[in-house]
Amino acid sequence: MSKINWEHWDKIELTHSKFLEQLIQKPIQEHSTGYYPDWDIKIDNKTIEIKTDFGADKTGNMCVEHLSTKTNTPSGINSTKADLWSNTYYIDGEWRIGILKTKILKKYIKKALEHNVLFDVKNKKGMNTRVYLVRCSEYQKLIDLFGKYIKVPNPNTWTKGNN
Repeated sequence: MSKINWEHWDKIELTHSKFLEQLIQKPIQEHSTGYYPDWDIKIDNKTIEIKTDFGADKTGNMCVEHLSTKTNTPSGINSTKADLWSNTYYIDGEWRIGILKTKILKKYIKKALEHNVLFDVKNKKGMNTRVYLVRCSEYQKLIDLFGKYIKVPNPNTWTKGNN
């Protein structure tokens, strides 16, 4: 897995946002800056939570953050007030950004936890979050049923040039 240069995080989020503009075919109305727990961007009067997983091509999973271990408080999927959830993932040899209603992903996670098909793991050393590991193939099934996606370049390259 590549190391994340946190100084470039804003560029990564901005690049993700630009791909969402293409997918939704509407311009960004508002973009939160810095730490903003409720949502990241607004397009077409819908708030969106943006998540980028840099290791999905290596693991076949994507991380869905749910708890800040630093403060022991809900985060990510358990704290967002966003209407829509957008995540990068890797499937069938390509990177994609998928978007669907946040409540659909929350329902899937609740059911998956009840049936012990979802893993809850502590992120790597230095990360202050716990995440659910969702198989990219399962996320794609949700996207196929309830959302949409766009093919994108490898997110590990988003800070290196124009996308």
